[in-house]
Amino acid sequence: MRTSTTGRAIVGAVAVWIATAIALEIGLRIAYAPIGSAFDQWLGACEQAQPPTPLHHAPRPGPAPKRLGPSTAYGQLGGWEYVETYDQRGIKYSSLRPQEGTGTIVLFMGDSFIEGYDDANTVPQRAYEWIVQHDSRSRPLIVLNAGYSSYSPVIFTVQAQRLLPVLRPDLVVVDIDETDLFDDAVRYRGLIARDERGKMVAVERDPSRQALVDGCARAGQSRSYLVRAIATLWYRFRFALLDWRERRGERLFAVGETRAPNMSPELQMQMRYFSSTLDELFSTLKEYLPADRILVVRHPHLRHLQTDHEGHPLLSRQAGELVRAAAARNGVAFFDAQDELAARFDGEPQRYYWNAADMHFNFDGIRAYGELVGREIARKLDHDG
Repeated sequence: MRTSTTGRAIVGAVAVWIATAIALEIGLRIAYAPIGSAFDQWLGACEQAQPPTPLHHAPRPGPAPKRLGPSTAYGQLGGWEYVETYDQRGIKYSSLRPQEGTGTIVLFMGDSFIEGYDDANTVPQRAYEWIVQHDSRSRPLIVLNAGYSSYSPVIFTVQAQRLLPVLRPDLVVVDIDETDLFDDAVRYRGLIARDERGKMVAVERDPSRQALVDGCARAGQSRSYLVRAIATLWYRFRFALLDWRERRGERLFAVGETRAPNMSPELQMQMRYFSSTLDELFSTLKEYLPADRILVVRHPHLRHLQTDHEGHPLLSRQAGELVRAAAARNGVAFFDAQDELAARFDGEPQRYYWNAADMHFNFDGIRAYGELVGREIARKLDHDG
């Protein structure tokens, strides 16, 4: 009798669970327009849920909705929404300037500082506008933006092998900053794949992250709305946990924060390795175009323009000087915008960056840096004829 009662209780509980699942599935289907699409959108963009790429990570082709964070971080622009569109090659589309046809092709490579935001607010766009306004050349100018979040010289090296034979640019502009040292020497160092000649051919994903990406992609293909909803919550949690584990010990600016006499052996090793990846990048670029058609640019972060109580910059230029030295070794032009931006910012650099939590230029900072880069591009094109 007791067994029969227990059995009925189990059956009843299972029935309740099944009924609840069915009800939730029906409810999600009814509410799909406002809710389900959000699940699909996140799963579709789930850490670039696509087959592995030799670039470690890559933008998904097509339009992608973006949104700035809260007003506490971004002021009046908090919550601002825009759309970013990349093509199959990893080129960010812009409706505000020519993207194809006959003309002088300038290709930008960089990280999120070059990627920017909407069509108007990117460094390549502001550079293009400056050139068009100040240069009298008759040949059309085509400026392409291949910048993407957390790209660095090792990824640029692989990216160049894929893009330059196809695009055949007249000038390549590479933006390299302090975060690239850490990315190359720590974040991506163990993920580099080389061919039998020792040539870098890929920056692979960490296996644990790739497993999550694959699972997320499979979940997004489920016909069940309930499964997709649960998967969204689960994979958001798993990615957040993985990001926290990876970044909790990160010191992106360790070299810049340390004065030369106090540099540890580990940081010295990172600096030497970064110098080697820069040499490999410039060597790779020169396989496809002459050295005089390469321009390396550097921008400061906010703390480069701020000082401590003794008047010392909060961040040194040591990483930037490594870039300068590598450019000189390889016969490549180098432009450091720090001094000119410091003068333009007139003692108030904080007005040109978002905030301490977001290291990037705000729209005024993008314009200021983009105009300087545009001037340097125009000089380079005029000099090279």
